[in-house]
This record gives sequence, structure tokens and C-alpha cells, in this order.
Amino acid sequence: MQVPYPHSLDQLMAALESIDFLVRFHLWHAQNEPNVTEHPKGLYITQESLERLFQVPLGAPAWAVTPSKYSSEDFQAAWQQRQMELHQNTQESLAAGVELRLPHLAITYDLDPLEVTILLICLAPELEKRYQDSYAFLQDDLTHKRPTMNLLLQLLNGLFDAGFSTRLQLHHYFLPQSPLLKHRLIRLLPDAHSQHLPKISQMLQIDDRVVNYLLGTDTIEDQLIPYVEVVQQPDQSWTTLIYPSEWKNRLWQVFENIRNKGLLPLIYLQGPEGVGKQTVAEALCCQLEKPLLIVDGKRLQELSLSTFREYLMLIHREAQLQKAAVFWREFNGYLSEGKQTFREWILSTWAERNEWVFLSGESVWEPSASEITQANAHQCFYRFAVPSPTAEERASLWHQLRADGLSYVQDMDVNALAGKFNLRGGQIQAAINTAHHLTQWEHPGQRPLSEAALTQASRLHSHVHLGNFARKIEPRYAWNDLVLPEANQELLEELRNTVKHKATVYEDLGFGQKMSLGKGLSALFSGLPGTGKTMAAEVLAHSFGLDLYQIDLSQVVSKYIGETEKNLSQIFQEAESSNAILFFDEADALFGKRSAVKDAHDRNANIEVSYLLQRVESYSGIVILATNFRGNLDEAFIRRFHYCVDFPLPEAPEREQIWQKVWPNPSILSTDVDLEGLAHNLDLTGGNIRNIALASAFQAAEVVPKNQKPQVSLIHIIHATQREKQKMGQLLRPSEMEWINRVL
Repeated sequence: MQVPYPHSLDQLMAALESIDFLVRFHLWHAQNEPNVTEHPKGLYITQESLERLFQVPLGAPAWAVTPSKYSSEDFQAAWQQRQMELHQNTQESLAAGVELRLPHLAITYDLDPLEVTILLICLAPELEKRYQDSYAFLQDDLTHKRPTMNLLLQLLNGLFDAGFSTRLQLHHYFLPQSPLLKHRLIRLLPDAHSQHLPKISQMLQIDDRVVNYLLGTDTIEDQLIPYVEVVQQPDQSWTTLIYPSEWKNRLWQVFENIRNKGLLPLIYLQGPEGVGKQTVAEALCCQLEKPLLIVDGKRLQELSLSTFREYLMLIHREAQLQKAAVFWREFNGYLSEGKQTFREWILSTWAERNEWVFLSGESVWEPSASEITQANAHQCFYRFAVPSPTAEERASLWHQLRADGLSYVQDMDVNALAGKFNLRGGQIQAAINTAHHLTQWEHPGQRPLSEAALTQASRLHSHVHLGNFARKIEPRYAWNDLVLPEANQELLEELRNTVKHKATVYEDLGFGQKMSLGKGLSALFSGLPGTGKTMAAEVLAHSFGLDLYQIDLSQVVSKYIGETEKNLSQIFQEAESSNAILFFDEADALFGKRSAVKDAHDRNANIEVSYLLQRVESYSGIVILATNFRGNLDEAFIRRFHYCVDFPLPEAPEREQIWQKVWPNPSILSTDVDLEGLAHNLDLTGGNIRNIALASAFQAAEVVPKNQKPQVSLIHIIHATQREKQKMGQLLRPSEMEWINRVL
């Protein structure tokens, strides 16, 4: 069926024809003004022209009294007829499903017919130069190629053939809170002289973004590009979202209720980074068939207060022009007291706009009644805590997000990868992309991804930001490097298997529903220095493929009340997202026995211990505390650990294994080195033996002739042993000295 306006530009052209008719009518008056002088208009005012100004009614232009070939009644009737035809044709086209941008603009900002006329009068000189010349002629000023407020009032007043009192009433269209100026559809045009001119003499200009919108362009204006991006057609399917079914069903019920009632929601999606908050918003917008305007909330915080307010208006104007929902990233940055004004402006702007708004952040937030000032009953607020995926859901995400890479990996245990790394959807996608880059760097042109590349990429994207609180340890040791009594070795292997099957027990077997606290694992390693506590932590990290962080207690403990707990909170919060292993060495220095409360210091120390107990139990990763003296720890504290592993001083058989494994290559040893004799006659820990081996190698390198490979002899080892004993403030025992004298 043929409609009057098949396209938006057809309707815009018809509306501009009415403006053309209005301008032509007033031009005819001005051109036929009696006693028109020959001087160039706008350069100076003659006495005759000044006298003529006071011969016309108050508020009317000089050419208002010019005899017209049209009577005022005829012009007004013709204008009304044009407006009626325009309205009827517009309604018919809209009913046929044609998207017309000028009517959408009028409805969105509640513009009445006169405000639409003002907008079109300002639009005309942006599209056709003849209107620039016409406005300059009508305003008797060659520099005024855009309409002033005075000209607009004259043109509007002419539509009614009304007096000066009606013209005064029309001033409200140009107040700062009027729709045209408030939403910056038009604006006063600044120039070098405008600040010295009365407002009525200042020119007005339609905003460039509004011009582009009316002409059919949806490109974001340049000043917003660093802060905003638009997803025009979100294609995130709701059915493919991987979240607990109960949570999805609840969110869907709320969504359907909002949509069926025609409500305008403010939805706060709360959860850690990468949990999929934007994905949820895109899925809902896909159901609404709406674009999604994504706002970089973190970058906007850097703006000054006045600039932020201007950009906030532009952002929501952009959303309304594109009929888009708004998604604010990093909204938690606005929850501090210092950002209260920013937050209030964001919320008040939503209250004035007819659009869906999503806010996203990591902190829990419920706005106060004063913050949510709802403009009408159709507005509502909801907060949804977006859950982190379970191991089963992470495995599904690995399969779903494989893109072009994961499908080419053969014999990869996705379930093990999902159980090992506590990654969220965004991190998994980033890990797959990183694995591509790592593979191309190491093997250019290779298509398949290796499990090693995916594991390495997963570790990179499970990083933590512990700052000065911790040191990352790169695991160097494997299981065959660890020498312990058989019972202790078996206990560590049980610990490893607990981590390996955590997802199966907690999720598949349902034990997670019975656990009120975290589902992590805590272990206590006790033993004298050098017995292998740190090595065992490295072995576990290497086995799991996880990052290992040794906590620097000197940076954690603070003399100020509450600071230690604050530091501990940051450590556990940052480590939670990465599933990192936290290793507290010499933990008894901080978490010793709780003492009787004698003063404020004792009370604070006990609070710190209790707080650590709470965080260890709620942590979902692995926490290892190492102590040189188990007796220094509170027994109530020890009971909270899943595993307690003792690292005894090695006996002769264990020392011999350590002496054998400490050398990178047995060929570097001289034939006079008796490893069995060293093990049975020198009472050393594993740490001592490693230090002695390294020191003896340096001694061998010092005395070897050039171009020959150094060899470590028994004399080098004995000398290094003496130095190691001296370093610890010990002397060789008589039995040790007797053996040394015998073999040398």
C-alpha cells in the first residue's frame, strides 16, 4: 500500500515546506517595505529607518505593516491547512509502520507544534544557504545567518496575528528548562560579542547531532566516542546464557513483569569483573529488540563535575535518539561519598528519561529512598547479584566460547581446566584469545591450540593485584623433587586429590549445598626452616597449574587498629577471582595464640586472628600457612584446617635422596664425592643441602682451568658445608669432624 511518506526524509521535507512557506510570506513583507533605502542592510541605521521603527506596533518588525497580497487571515488559514495535511499524512505513515524521525523526536521530548516549528526554522539554514541569506535579510544584519530569538518570536507571533502580549508569552519556549534548550536540541550560539548582547539578539543553532539524526545518521558525536559505544543489534541469546536455572528463571519472571506492565526499570547488576553483567544486559535487550548504549563509567569519573553533567545529558539524549537501553560499566566507582553528586545526577537523569538503564558494579548497593526520585509510577528499581559460574557451568562456557580455537584442541580435559581455574565468562573468552596469540608466537601458522597454551593463558587471566602484600613465586619443583617420609608424602597427595575432585564432590554429589562457608581448602605446614614447606607449596602450585603468592607479613600487619583486617580483606578479595594459592610463611608471627585481653593491643590482636579464621573458611581457593613451630599456633586455629602436614628433619635415607636430586646433572660430580657418606654423616636439612650444592658449584667454577668444564669435588662440598654451618651459628659436631678428617 502506498503511504504518504515512505521514508523519514519524505516527512521531513514536507515539514520543511511549511517553514519555506512561512519564510517566503515574511520575506515578501520585508521586500515590499515602503521607503526601503539603498544602503547595505545591517551596516548602519538611518534617521528615517529609526523613525519608521516606532511607527509599527510594539514588538512587530518594520515590515509587519507592509501591504500583503495575502491577508493575515488567508495566510493563517493556509498555514493551518498545511499543518493539518502534514499531521494526517504523518499519522497514516506511522500507522503503516514507517519510522519517522521528526515525530519520534517530538514524542520523546514532548515537543508541541510550535516547538517543532522552532526546531525546523533552526534546521533550515543548516541544509540550504538561501535560508541563511533570508534570515540575514529579515534581521537586517549580514552576520546573522541563523535565527535570533527575536526573529523566531516574530515568525511565531505572525502565525496568530497576535499582539505583543502573546509574543511575551512565547518567551517560555526559550527558558533554560524548556525542552528545546534543556535537552540541547537547540542552543544559543556563542560568539565573541554574544555575551554583551541581550538574549533576544543572540542567534540559536540546532545541535549537529540532532541534524544528523533527522537526516538518518546514527553515528555518535565525536566528543562521546571515547566514553560510549553502541551495540546496535545485540545477538546474545537468552537461552544460551549459562547461569543457574533458578537464577535465570527468577530474572526472566521479573523481566516479563516489567515488559508486560510497560515499566521503565533501573537494574543494578552486581558481581565481580567478568561474571557476565554486560552479557545479561545484551540478552535482555535482544529480547526487547533494543540497541544497547555502553558507557565507560570509570573514564567518565575523570571529568570535572560540570563537564560530567553535560556529557551525561548527551549520553541519555543519544540513547533516546537511538531508542537504546543504557549500560553503565564500573558504577561502583560512584558509590563513594566523594562521588555522591555524580551518582545523584545519574539517578535523576534516569528519572527524567523514558529508557531502560542497567548499572553494573562489584559492590552491593541499594539506593536510599531519597536517591530514587521516581518521576512516575512506571519507574522501578531492581538489584540482581550475578552469580559466578560453578565448575560445571565453567566447562559449558569453555565449550560455548571456543570460537575458532577450542574445537581444534584434541584430547583436552575441559572439566579439569574448569575445575582448576575459577574463571568467569569474560575471562574464559579472553583466555581463548590469548591462547591463540601464544600459539602463533611459538608456532607461527599452527592452527590447533595446545592444552598447555590454554593453561598458560588461563593463568595469565586469573592474575591478582596484591600490590605490596605478596610476592609471586614461579613454581620450579615437581613431585619427584619432594623428599618426605612416606606417610607425609601420602598426606600431600590426598591434599592434591581433594583439589582435583572438588567440583565432583561439592557439585555433582551435592555436598556444596550442605556447606555454609567457602568450598576452598586450607592446610598447615609445620617444620623447622629448610625442611621443605615452601618447596611443597611450589609442588602443589605446579601440579594444579595455579599461581602461588607468598604473603609479605611485614606489609600486612599494621599498628593501626583495623588496618590489618583491611589488608587481609584486600588479599582474599583479589585472590578470590584467580583461585590463586595463598602461602603465609612463618604465619605464627601474625596468627599466634590468642591471649587474655589486658589492653587494647591484645583485643585488637585477637580480632585479627578471628578475622583471619573467618576469611580462611570463606575462601574458595587454597590457603597454606607455614610455621616453624606448630606449638606457637592457637589450637582452635589449627582445628579449622583441612590438612596439617608436618615436615620433620630428614633422616639419612631422605638426606641421600636429596643429595642425589639436588644436582642438575650427576656428571658434574667428581669421582671422590660419596653421596651416601654425606647423607649418613652430615646432619643437614634439605634447604641446607641445596645451599651447599650451589656454593660448592661456585667454588668449583672458580678453580677450574679455562676451557674446561667444572667438576664439584668432595673438598668443595666440605668447605661449603662449613660455611653453611657458620652462617647458622653452628659448629660441626665431633662425629661430623671425625668423618671429614677421615675422608679428606
